[in-house]
Amino acid sequence: MIKTVAQLLEGFLKAENQALQKQKVDHRPTIGDMYEGLTKELLNKALPSSSDLNVTAGFIVDKDGTQSAELDCLLVTGKGEQVPYTDKFKYSIDDVVAVIQVKKNLYSADIEGGFQNLNSFMKFEVSKSKRAVLLRDAFQSITRRPLPKSEDVDKLPIEIQMIYHALVTELITPARILLGYNGFKSHSNFRDSFVEYLTKQHAKGSAMGYGPISFPNLIICGDYSLVKCNGMPFSAHLEADGGWPFYCSKGSKPVELLLEIIWTRLVYQDQLSPSVFYEDVWLSSFARYISAKFVTKGEQQGWEYQITPASQTELKEPAESPLWEPVFLDLPQFVIINRLCHEEKIDLTVPSEVKYLEENGWQLDAFVSELNTAGLAARDGNNLVLLTRGCSCVMLPDGRYAAGENIAGQLFRWMKIYITQRDNKKRVDEISFASDTFSIPMNEPLIIGDDDKAKKAMSILGLLEPIEKALLDLGDKNAITIVSEHHDTHWIAAGFMRGFTNSCDNGYFLVCYPKTAQTLEQFKFLVQSSFS
Repeated sequence: MIKTVAQLLEGFLKAENQALQKQKVDHRPTIGDMYEGLTKELLNKALPSSSDLNVTAGFIVDKDGTQSAELDCLLVTGKGEQVPYTDKFKYSIDDVVAVIQVKKNLYSADIEGGFQNLNSFMKFEVSKSKRAVLLRDAFQSITRRPLPKSEDVDKLPIEIQMIYHALVTELITPARILLGYNGFKSHSNFRDSFVEYLTKQHAKGSAMGYGPISFPNLIICGDYSLVKCNGMPFSAHLEADGGWPFYCSKGSKPVELLLEIIWTRLVYQDQLSPSVFYEDVWLSSFARYISAKFVTKGEQQGWEYQITPASQTELKEPAESPLWEPVFLDLPQFVIINRLCHEEKIDLTVPSEVKYLEENGWQLDAFVSELNTAGLAARDGNNLVLLTRGCSCVMLPDGRYAAGENIAGQLFRWMKIYITQRDNKKRVDEISFASDTFSIPMNEPLIIGDDDKAKKAMSILGLLEPIEKALLDLGDKNAITIVSEHHDTHWIAAGFMRGFTNSCDNGYFLVCYPKTAQTLEQFKFLVQSSFS
């Protein structure tokens, strides 16, 4: 959905920008008003009509009445205090979702002014708590560590502590966006100019206050954007040397980036349905730009930046956005991750857990490291825990195992595309039903999750009646499974699941696995870990 809305608004914005440029107006305040009005119209078109969200201009204040610089565009909830005899308002920082500073033309001097305005409220204290789940998701996606309890933060390495504190500030501060409709003629010039601005601040001895939290979440100049990868929503995980690639750039689709940032805030604040993201399975591709690392040199501590240069070829936008994919796993990884999808944690000190891994060719540390590198799981003391919030696991018809975040249906949307592409290959061993027979591909696993097809296959195989009888005694259980070894070529598991968050997990299912690929005991273990 977000891509469709972004495309519509992108067209609207470009058409209106061209119309405004034709206006013969030289009065700078009036020109500013025109572009601020266009930005407010853009936001109003992007917001749900039934919400209590409003778009206005004015000031942010804290609980003590301290006031920010004048701000062009505020996305707010509730009611503010109108500034007498104007159309501007004062809003508590607790009620501001996002702030946009608007420029008709964005050049070096405008970057400095916008940067300062957007930081004029950064030290304001908030009185309303924010949902910590966004902090959890951001911290874990960047550090690949479980979010610590607040009393345990000081036990982390100093560089991780500083990232934690930076993300807490990001959570409680409105999203900050600097929007320039025109300006730099190339992606590389835009990147170079921002680095020059930062370098000048350092040369002036005024680098204090220019840590990662001070950077706007998004700076737009025409088609080009500088984007903060703070996990809200865009993320870049720490590198081997501890560097955090926290600022990236992109040469297209700025409105889509703006919507992603604002809609993510609204979804986490329960002011917008997560369904706005349900149809999207593509990733945004960014060019590396600025990495940060918290360092100690003598008695001084601070953020050290590393700039990654990029050629015109590297800055060229791909013809198509890359498709999101799950993580592909081997069987032991699949079994453990699938258990974590149903259990809170796995105790790594239990001898049977280590024995299982070793019997399947894994050493414990290497196993955990691999899952951590994939962004799926991490150590938390002696336990293994998930890093995702809605992980799901799937066995693919081609025999592969996969797992991935599915909190917004990403994995199942990918599965739908995968199955469609596979079906379009017109394989000769496709599933086929006759009146009383059921054909299973000879040397391939087969999974049927469609209720009607699964029940029909169960009926042909003589498994539907036992399942339906077992359902009468299901009680408080969420799943029932029957394993059959009577088929000539495949082990068969038939079952029913209910009560899971994702509707796709519920209902009848049938799993067929070649006898040549696994023993009966291996198949039973796989089914037990996957469907119990």
